[in-house]
Amino acid sequence: MFLSQFNTADLSRPSFFEMLAQDELIPVLRPALKYVFAVFAQRRPGFEWMTRYSDELFCLGLLVLENHHLKSYDASFAENFYGLKRMSTTSSSSNLGSLAADRALGPGALDGPAVGVGTSNPVQSVVGGPAISASAVDLGPPRATAVSRAIALFCLIGVPYVKNRLDDMYRDLVPVQSNAIPDTWPQRLKWSIKRLFLLVHPWLNAGYQAVFFVYQLLYLYEYTDYYTPLLHLQKTILKRLSTQEIRAQALSQGMRRKERLDKFGRGIFATCMRWFVLSFDSLLDYSKFLLPLSIFLFKFLEWWYAETRVSVSTSLQGPLLPPPEQPKPIPAGLPVPSDPAICAICLHERTNPAIAPSGYVFCYPCIFSYAQDHHKCPITCLPCQPENVRKIYIGS
Repeated sequence: MFLSQFNTADLSRPSFFEMLAQDELIPVLRPALKYVFAVFAQRRPGFEWMTRYSDELFCLGLLVLENHHLKSYDASFAENFYGLKRMSTTSSSSNLGSLAADRALGPGALDGPAVGVGTSNPVQSVVGGPAISASAVDLGPPRATAVSRAIALFCLIGVPYVKNRLDDMYRDLVPVQSNAIPDTWPQRLKWSIKRLFLLVHPWLNAGYQAVFFVYQLLYLYEYTDYYTPLLHLQKTILKRLSTQEIRAQALSQGMRRKERLDKFGRGIFATCMRWFVLSFDSLLDYSKFLLPLSIFLFKFLEWWYAETRVSVSTSLQGPLLPPPEQPKPIPAGLPVPSDPAICAICLHERTNPAIAPSGYVFCYPCIFSYAQDHHKCPITCLPCQPENVRKIYIGS
């Protein structure tokens, strides 16, 4: 059977490749955001905490984004990006919004141009008549309840976050887990829990991946309408949005936003609040264009600076100059550790190494903070400013 023969019964049913594309969109954003945090932390060491909590910051921003799209479009960010919508299989109503709009506004009312965000009178701009309140006209499918939206947010954000944290914990424990049984009971209990986790996690991860693979395979051959088991638990399927549904969705959203903005009343504070709410909603609406564009921009800059460094290093000609004589430590400075891998400031093994103008290597946060406070090398007391500190990369 050819792939073109699939998905011929229901034209509103998304193809397997559409479902795969929307499923892979958010995982692509995560490493891109981590890269942005890493670059920002390198240039501003005070914000190094952003790299440690990058997953939590990503989930927090994703929570705002997904909640907005579920409330406004009945779809997640990735689903709306690919023109899909969520439909509950437990609902007895088959109304898609277009029939309600035709009954309320008359036939062909949605054949005009789409309504943009922030229109002062959305209904009047379409039909040319008096404005109709959003409470009098039911446009679009029934809105998702707060409980169903919370469950959807947990499946979209909570489940992947827990899985990523467990995977990171497993990768961190594998190289450091010892087979020696500790002597004390608290340490032995902690050791047993870690050992049990290392034994159980690969099987749980394999089962998790296997269940998702089976659902995707069944969806490909049209044996089920649920692409993932999480959608099956929510009793939710995905359908394509038609042009008429997109227009009805924009009309309904414009009316809801107009009623919400009218609640602020009049005055300078109310005007500022209206502009803030409108700007925030517009930012979330256009995020499906801004986020992919920002990813492309950062990847382009990463490639550009990498190519610039390569071209500069290969263009240098001439003999290599011998290194200068290393400055000697002075009694007023910190002693040099006997182990060259130890940082002289924190007396721990160096992490994220950086070199001072004197030639001595320290931890980057340590030497940056020391140079910022004392403006000198801690060993030789030679002048050292924060901008003189250079990160170095030591191979294995």
